[in-house]
Amino acid sequence: SKGRHEGWMGGGDLRITWCLGHLLELSEPQAYHPEWKSWREESLPMVPDDFTLSPRQDSARQWRVVRDLLKDRELGEVVNACDAGREGELIFGNAYRHAGCRAPVKRLWISAMTTAAIRQGFERLKPGAEMIPLEDAARCRSEADWLVGLNATRAMTLMARRAGGGSLLSLGRVQTPTLAVLCDREDAIDAFVPETFWQVKATLEAPAGRWEALWTGPKRKDGGPPDRLAEQSAAEAIVAKVQAAGAGTVGKVTRRESQEKPPLLYDLTALQKEANKRFRFSAQRTLDIAQALYERHKVITYPRTDSRHLTTEQKPLLPGLVASLDFGPYAQFAQAVQARWPVPITKRIVDDAEVSDHHAIVPTGTDPRSAGLDRDEKQVFDLVARRFLAVLHPDAVFANATVEAKVAGERFLAKGRTCLEAGWRAVDPPPSRGKPEVLLPPVDSGDPATVVEVRTHEGQTRPPKRFTEATLLGAMEQAGDGLDDAELKRAMKRNGLGTPATRAAIIETLLRRKYIAREERDLVPTPAGRTLISALPAPELRSPQLTGEWEARLVSMAEGQDQRDAFMGDIRAFTADVVRRILDAKLDATLAQRMAPPPPEGPALGPCPRCEGTIKDGGRAWRCDQCAVSVPKTIAHRDVSERMAKTLLKDGETKAVKGFKNRQGKPFSAALKLDEAGKTVFHFPESEALGDCPTCGKPVRRRRTVFACDTGRECPFVMGVTLAGRTMEDAEIRTLLSEQRTPRLHGFHQRNGAVFKAALVLEARGARFDYRKGPDEPEDAPPPGGPPFAFGHRVHCPLCIDSGEARPGYVIAGRAAWGCSRWKAGCALRLPFEPLGVTLDPEQAQRLLGKARETVLMKLPVDIGGAVTKGRLIVDPQAEGGWRGVKHSK
Repeated sequence: SKGRHEGWMGGGDLRITWCLGHLLELSEPQAYHPEWKSWREESLPMVPDDFTLSPRQDSARQWRVVRDLLKDRELGEVVNACDAGREGELIFGNAYRHAGCRAPVKRLWISAMTTAAIRQGFERLKPGAEMIPLEDAARCRSEADWLVGLNATRAMTLMARRAGGGSLLSLGRVQTPTLAVLCDREDAIDAFVPETFWQVKATLEAPAGRWEALWTGPKRKDGGPPDRLAEQSAAEAIVAKVQAAGAGTVGKVTRRESQEKPPLLYDLTALQKEANKRFRFSAQRTLDIAQALYERHKVITYPRTDSRHLTTEQKPLLPGLVASLDFGPYAQFAQAVQARWPVPITKRIVDDAEVSDHHAIVPTGTDPRSAGLDRDEKQVFDLVARRFLAVLHPDAVFANATVEAKVAGERFLAKGRTCLEAGWRAVDPPPSRGKPEVLLPPVDSGDPATVVEVRTHEGQTRPPKRFTEATLLGAMEQAGDGLDDAELKRAMKRNGLGTPATRAAIIETLLRRKYIAREERDLVPTPAGRTLISALPAPELRSPQLTGEWEARLVSMAEGQDQRDAFMGDIRAFTADVVRRILDAKLDATLAQRMAPPPPEGPALGPCPRCEGTIKDGGRAWRCDQCAVSVPKTIAHRDVSERMAKTLLKDGETKAVKGFKNRQGKPFSAALKLDEAGKTVFHFPESEALGDCPTCGKPVRRRRTVFACDTGRECPFVMGVTLAGRTMEDAEIRTLLSEQRTPRLHGFHQRNGAVFKAALVLEARGARFDYRKGPDEPEDAPPPGGPPFAFGHRVHCPLCIDSGEARPGYVIAGRAAWGCSRWKAGCALRLPFEPLGVTLDPEQAQRLLGKARETVLMKLPVDIGGAVTKGRLIVDPQAEGGWRGVKHSK
């Protein structure tokens, strides 16, 4: 196309224009009858004979451009290239009909935005007439929402006014069931009565090591946890019985590996849920950021999608997308995928049947480093990029173990889980739940189990958790699961309550109308919202079943099996019935007053530091009216003054102050700081520098669970405070950073629980184990019952060292060859006394298998013809026996 104009582009006989979402909307009630402008009972129900459309105020200019192009007398054909789905059909159909266009229509139907997919779509344009059933379904959904929503809202408001209420009470097919979900959860929390229970915990010991176990009884008839006891006396009786016995026996032991597949790619709802969990972004905030990444920065694909798969047409593009992420924090993972290419592309990634209007959200290949992304945009792009790379990585592999022990006839159970191969989790690690890995010792069935300690533990059942935006989005998505009718379940399988693109707006509407409120991470229904749901005379409006019934018929209509007139006739009758039941109901004056919105919030504290919102006094905290930023008025038993809050919002942190108390009542000093999610957290002075980073030179410090440098995540250097089950001391890290290695340290643990010694050797990304004995360390003896050292002292097996074996073997002498003490475990080292027909003296063998890893020059028949020439023997882990001969090159 040539030439760009206001609202369209093109030249010659081609014109291209666009709709900014819905340019047109159903007209307001007064557009049909002037008397419908007033809210009166006698004007209900409002049921127009034919619906009309009106331009949206914010899109009036673009609508005029589209209208004039559609009314052009020279127009020969129209191609509808709106989104391939029901709403896209409605957007086009409204514009086409309201402009009075009569030109023939062709339909471009594509789900991928690649050049190849677009070209193929234009080569296979569909006749517009084929889309009429889909357009009918979309139009019915829109008009039905208008009829039920507007009429029910007016009827409920007028009923409350009769009882003395004065507030507008808004109802809707999606917002009311969503509010009901929150109210039902709050009712369950209020009705919850905590119950005390007791558990019996024991520390057991076998020759292979210690472990913690939990008493577990037989399966309970009520379905409750079998490790809980209702009476304290029963728990104490078990403790006394086990203490008296003092020992038992290990029973059934199971060990198995399990694989965890990568999660699916993101659709909008999944992205909103993850951003809320990790960064406390609201659903609307995530949608706004994702839309900016798509429209303005062009670094991710279309975000308003309900699909978590890609299409076959995108499969050839995957290597290029991987290569585009070969930078910064993604480089090592992109390179790993490229090195393994072609990787398996399963139906969990590419499946045309699972793609509806748009495919899953993935990077576009545009370099985000030059896009000028802000902090929040970088965080959301990071989610998308890591998830894309993660699905191309192998499964995570875990070692699962279960150990059962019986003491005095009582059963004690312990479960352990250890990650063997991180796989996709290395790229996109799930948020930590604070549960450390549990390593169980390598006990066997029949081993003795000594009771080291046994004790009771008192606990209480907890009420259901309140919804966060993440869990509410999940509940809206899965709303159809609670329906009994299988057909309704199938109809709601794709969207549930609302669509991915509208759920954020529904939540914001409930917040704006004061039916719900944010309390920290939780969404809580207000008294007004709870009263509205409890007083609603038409229970159908609060149930997802209404949406399910509509969706089932609309799907049938789109397939040509139901008729628009029949559906709308039923909706008109349903609307009249709902209005009658609401107006006939009587409402108590107290309930009418309770449905009024809460009093206005206190004065504003100032602008939000993260968005365009305002920080307002919300009672127990100062909160932003648009995002998750909040400052509690009391933290750790200390009041936060308005002055401190203003400083925190302005500077991002305060100075350290006294007066905070921990859970034990001990006072401490700390500064306050706003974290990346907008939450107020404690900030403590930086720990002492332990040395310089080997990669970037910045100071390395202890930071809770890791040793890392001041550069932060941009630098690859990081070390866990706990390595192989051993907690590292600051002094040891100082030695590592200054000397590039530590002495051999004791107390590291293998996965089977065995303890080993090793030195740490400094590397750019952290440290590695070196299992060899240091030059100044005394020689030790072979293990009891083990074969003697081959050369009178320990020489570590070079193959064990190269393979990273935690407890490497040592060189031993057999009848005809030197080998490894771990030969029964599969070590392949075998060096004949006469390799290649040449007698090898022990001194040369020790040189070859020791630090030199090669012999001196000697005469070797290494040529193909058996000719004798000078050469060496060298260690080669890939060669048979772990060694080979090489010809000397002059």
